[in-house]
Amino acid sequence: MQILDNIEAVDLGVYLKDSKVLVVSDFHIGYEEYLFGKHIPIRAQFDEIIKNLDLIFNLLDKGAIKIKEIIIL
Repeated sequence: MQILDNIEAVDLGVYLKDSKVLVVSDFHIGYEEYLFGKHIPIRAQFDEIIKNLDLIFNLLDKGAIKIKEIIIL
């Protein structure tokens, strides 16, 4: 989805066209491990993270978009 002329939203990511940078966030990597250590049961998110990343990269690949850099927030 086009946000501005040079910025596009891609699932949980934002692609900055001019600099060819992909910014992704909200994966909460490591949070499961923390909760597990506190004996708090939580549904595994790893498969969901991989699914989201696959979706992002497939969308970019379909558009023949090249990425120079990835920033993970």
